[in-house]
Amino acid sequence: MLSRLRLFLYSLGLLLSAVVLIVGIFGGAWLLAYEAYDWLRTGHWTLHSIVTLMQMDGDAWARDPHDWIGLHDLLSAIPLFLLGPALAAVFARLLREGPPAEPQAGREVEQW
Repeated sequence: MLSRLRLFLYSLGLLLSAVVLIVGIFGGAWLLAYEAYDWLRTGHWTLHSIVTLMQMDGDAWARDPHDWIGLHDLLSAIPLFLLGPALAAVFARLLREGPPAEPQAGREVEQW
């Protein structure tokens, strides 16, 4: 019974990881294409960064930082179109790990 539950949970994680992988790659490509389109249309490159996403969410720190200025500058320099593929790469790495191994009979399983 435990092995069926582990297989189900692994399959569910695999499915969710695949969705994040696909959305991350295509979302990043779409955002880059939109920024390029906007640049071709206006002649001005508008960088959408992680801070831009935070500003859309209504975060006051993202709009007017009074503290952690260096972190704000760092997050402002990271293009948002890289966030999706970066998350996709993390999930792709998790997909390569494979299902968790079954505990062997007679061996004590380490508890956290």
